[in-house]
Amino acid sequence: MTATAPHSTDAVPSAGEEPAGGLPIEELDPVQAERIRRAPLPTRQTLRRRRFLPVQVLKFIETNLRIVDIVARERLGL
Repeated sequence: MTATAPHSTDAVPSAGEEPAGGLPIEELDPVQAERIRRAPLPTRQTLRRRRFLPVQVLKFIETNLRIVDIVARERLGL
């Protein structure tokens, strides 16, 4: 029998768990710790969209086209 780790959407960080900053919550400023505890978690649909490769490919292409546009305007003086 294998145990599965809880997903990030299942639980809010509690005492002893480390948030993204690397410090345990009890070592943070109390205001900052409360903000972390109250932060909204992404929904399953949001997580699915973030991992959906066709959407990510389109976003990648869009970002690169924007960069090309900025560079072209700078070099051509448009």
